[in-house]
Amino acid sequence: IMDNSIQNRYNFITNLFQENLIYINEYEAKSKFPLTVKVLMRFSDKIDSIREGLVMAESKQNFYLSQILLRTLIEHLLVAYFIWTKNRLDKKDDIASVYFLEYYLSECFKQMNYDLGVEGIIQNISNVNTFENIKRKYPGLKEMEDTQLTDIHTKANQFDIRKIGNYLVNECPKEDIFANIHKVMLGFLNKYNQLSSYIH
Repeated sequence: IMDNSIQNRYNFITNLFQENLIYINEYEAKSKFPLTVKVLMRFSDKIDSIREGLVMAESKQNFYLSQILLRTLIEHLLVAYFIWTKNRLDKKDDIASVYFLEYYLSECFKQMNYDLGVEGIIQNISNVNTFENIKRKYPGLKEMEDTQLTDIHTKANQFDIRKIGNYLVNECPKEDIFANIHKVMLGFLNKYNQLSSYIH
């Protein structure tokens, strides 16, 4: 996965991060942006866990598994970078809040919708996976309006990989000190796309 120079840099950064972890954890409680710190720490843990899986896949020479894990790692990296960039430029915790709330709710509604679709297949009923049927199945949602669901999905859609790429390259200020890094991220978008074939 990594040549020696990359491994050395990874080890240096990991050690530096671990040495300062106590201060980072303390900072989360005092920060003006606690949700952003929290979400970035979670992504750090997830990315590190995926990396461990990649190392294991390489040790077993399991190329197929490594490509699936690499795609997931790239997605996590891009989303985390997007959240960090939005927070840095907007100086608000809003995007982390959207990630924790609307993105989570959007995924839940997609799962409910999918489950209803499967039930429809089992019962040989078409067009059963509607918002109205979701509300019937989950009475706690009965007061929810279609516009609220649309708003949830719209906010969650910011985390779509292509939208992240567009934001970084076309919406961030051209004078941003990380502008060149934003462009580099487009290479990850291409790699993400190429790796998609390994999960289908």
